[in-house]
Amino acid sequence: MALITGGTSGIGLELAERLASAGYCIIIVARDQARLELAAAQLSLDQPCEVLPLSVDLSKRDAAYEVVDLVEQHGRRVDVLVNSAGVGRRSAFVEQDVEAMLDMIRLNVASLTVLTRLLLPGMLERGFGRVLNVASATAYAADPTMAVHNATKAYVLSFTESLAEELRGTGVTATALCPGPTRTNFYDDAGALPAMTTGMMEAYEVAEAGFRGMMEGKTVVVPGASGKLLAGLARLIPGTVTQQVARRLGRR
Repeated sequence: MALITGGTSGIGLELAERLASAGYCIIIVARDQARLELAAAQLSLDQPCEVLPLSVDLSKRDAAYEVVDLVEQHGRRVDVLVNSAGVGRRSAFVEQDVEAMLDMIRLNVASLTVLTRLLLPGMLERGFGRVLNVASATAYAADPTMAVHNATKAYVLSFTESLAEELRGTGVTATALCPGPTRTNFYDDAGALPAMTTGMMEAYEVAEAGFRGMMEGKTVVVPGASGKLLAGLARLIPGTVTQQVARRLGRR
C-alpha cells in the first residue's frame, strides 16, 4: 500500500491519485475527518482501489506512532510512503506563537522523520520501497519572514539526500520533491500577501513530476522554472541575494 500524509488536498491528493492509478491501495492521513472522507470517496470513485482514511493530527507528539499502530491494526503493510503534510506561516519570527511554531516543527520535521524511521525497516526487509518527502524550493534559500518554515524544508531536503545515499543498492529509495510556487491553499494558510498567480505550477503538475521521480529513484526533483531558478541561484550567488529572490517569489 501507499501511505500519503496530507492526502486530502493539493499535492498530497494529486499524488494519491497517481498512486491509485498505478495500482496501489491507498492510506491517507490527515486530521480533518470530513475532508478525509471526501478525499477517500473521490479516490475510490476515480480509481477502483481500496482507500483507508486515518484521522491523526501529525502536529502532535507521538502522532507517527499512532499512525503506524493503526496501519498494523488494519493488517496493512506500506511499500510507498509519501510525506506531504506540511504547514507554513508568514510573519516575523518574534511575532510567531510559540505553540503554533512547535506544531509546525512537529508536523514538517518530527512526524516525517519518525514515520520514515518506523516504516523503513519493513521496506528494507522486503527489498523494495519508495519514500517521497515533499520539501520546497525554498529549502535552498532563507526567507526572513518564513524563517521556521524554510528551515524545516531545508531539513527535509538534507535528511532525504543523506537517507538516499544510505539506501543505495537496497531496493529502497528516498526522493525529495522541491517545488517552486504551486497553486494550492498553502499561500492562503501561510498568510502570503497576495497569493501569486503568474508562473505558478498546478498541483497536478508538481505531483506528476514527483511521482515520476520517486518511481525512477531520483534523489531530488525540482519541478517548475521558479523552483529551478531558486535552486540554481542558491548554488551560484551569495545567500543575501537568494533570500531576496525567495521573498519576492513568495509575496509578489
